[in-house]
Amino acid sequence: DTLANINWQWNSKFVAQIRGIAGADTTNKDDAHLAFFTSSANNLSERARITSAGLFGIGTDSPDAKLYVNGVSTADIITARAADSNGNSIINILSEGTTGNSRINFSDTAGTDGQVSYSHSDRAIIFAAAGTTEKVRINTEGITIKNAGAGGGIAINALGATSEYGL
Repeated sequence: DTLANINWQWNSKFVAQIRGIAGADTTNKDDAHLAFFTSSANNLSERARITSAGLFGIGTDSPDAKLYVNGVSTADIITARAADSNGNSIINILSEGTTGNSRINFSDTAGTDGQVSYSHSDRAIIFAAAGTTEKVRINTEGITIKNAGAGGGIAINALGATSEYGL
């Protein structure tokens, strides 16, 4: 249910639009979404949406996260580019507090296949493969490589000395 439109036209053709759309509350009509449309060959298509819950979707009309980006595998989905000449691009994953974890999950439709996690309380970077089971840990003590099949692994301390355990 469209509540209102803001339209941009060129030569009597719609080239862009912001649309207010009624939300799920059909009793009171006290929630709404904002949808953003652009035109290709005089055909308006929704490109982004802000839901009544404040979720922002690009390439989807039903985002389920604060920022949800949906694209195709033949092109970059997200690009972070530094616009100066120092050559550094930074993506900051900021966790409130000092005891939680910051994570990047690698998933498919069946679930999480791998993970890079930073433990703020342990001051460690943790790598997981074939799910979320820890395989490699890097901290101030050195590197630990775990062999989950045999229950053991290899530890390399900060000085480069190695030790095997449980193998």
